[in-house]
Amino acid sequence: MNRLNIVIIISLLFYFNQKLSGQLQPGAKQIALSHSDVANPNDVFSIFTNPAGLTQIKKTQLGIFYSPSPFGIKELANGFLAFNQPTNLGSFSIGAMNYGFELFKENRIYLGYSNNFSDQFLFGISAFYQIIKIENYGNTNFLNFSFGSIFLLNQDLSIGFSIHNPLSNKNYSSLTTNFRTGITYNVLDNAKIHFAVFKEINFPISVSSGIEY
Repeated sequence: MNRLNIVIIISLLFYFNQKLSGQLQPGAKQIALSHSDVANPNDVFSIFTNPAGLTQIKKTQLGIFYSPSPFGIKELANGFLAFNQPTNLGSFSIGAMNYGFELFKENRIYLGYSNNFSDQFLFGISAFYQIIKIENYGNTNFLNFSFGSIFLLNQDLSIGFSIHNPLSNKNYSSLTTNFRTGITYNVLDNAKIHFAVFKEINFPISVSSGIEY
């Protein structure tokens, strides 16, 4: 297969992969739950999904995620790194993402912060700087961010909301604004049910759910 065909295939896969955003989001737990845990994303990968969840982490946490050959195609390899440090002033986090191969490469650097207004309302924000390089076509870079919140209705029920990429970018229209909202219910002390609704601008609503035990 020549280089032009490879570029066309990767470009198409990347395009559809962007629309199926779960394929590009990290975390073993998150993927297993179809990213339905927007109301209870209580681990370090929350910086990429709902940064409000970082507030629920009480200890220093480091996460590494690497997928070397999604769909059996090594050119779609992607990796994520995240670190979160809770303090008396809130939780501070950093993250990084790498996607693609020598003909198409995408990199992001994240900075995140989260805290709580009260025992019931949590919020978080993560800003990222993205660089995209395409061989023979140059590169582009831009800044965007994500915002999330979680409302703890009681000990067993929580509601979450997140918005991603609210700043439009004329040079990279595939990075569209999207919203996710959902609920988490603690059925037992060690069992949870998650439900979420995802909406991307100009695309239909999608629904996901999962059981965590």
